Amino acid sequence: ERSLRAGIDCFQKAIALDSGYALAHAGIADSFSILRIYGYVSGTEARSKAETAARRAMDLDPTLAESHFALAIFTLYFVGDWPTAEESFKRALELSPRTAIFHAYFGFFLAGLHRFSEAEDSFSKGIDLDPLSPLGHTLRAFSKYLAGRYGEAIQVAESATELQPDFPIALLAIGLANAELGHDDTAITTLERLALVSNRTTWYLDFLGRVYASAGRKTEARQLLEELHERSRHEYVGPLARLGIE
Repeated sequence: ERSLRAGIDCFQKAIALDSGYALAHAGIADSFSILRIYGYVSGTEARSKAETAARRAMDLDPTLAESHFALAIFTLYFVGDWPTAEESFKRALELSPRTAIFHAYFGFFLAGLHRFSEAEDSFSKGIDLDPLSPLGHTLRAFSKYLAGRYGEAIQVAESATELQPDFPIALLAIGLANAELGHDDTAITTLERLALVSNRTTWYLDFLGRVYASAGRKTEARQLLEELHERSRHEYVGPLARLGIE
């Protein structure tokens, strides 16, 4: 969270120097979208800021690929009719076909629509462009997870941890896929490690609590639930982080 907020601060300083700098507005939109999806802020708090920044970027420079990508991510994470993000993803890729992260996120988007063959094609393009990106491999792992191919999801996510050993969402993918395979001990060990390296981010604690509960470790699950209730007194804790364990 601190890194994302530091990034927002830098983008805002850039805009103070040049209010028409579209790329900085796109960066703010991306940052608030990511803050929201990781449960650091409420959707109510982040939505207006992300939308305002994304649309400002579009107004300033509709030929900028990052403007369309920012609008795509905003739509994906905040809009009920999120499949409409496809047009924005495609336009971003038309304008910047060699940007690996665009291919990775578009693949993730397609996987959410269960268009797995198209998703795999997009991931392949992105990873060919940037084979050392742990994010690209991890989003591909989640595509495998959504397809019910849990063993492959673990293998792909482990390739991300070979690049960056404590990459948080790669650990999440490994933990969740192992849980689906009934490998509770491995899942719990992985998700406990995730809790440690993420400084006990509440969104990740939700998944650890669910696996504790499904594995019959109800004492640990209740302890996590109590922690989340206590932390909700002074920081934002998303409702799913508590309801998932309950």
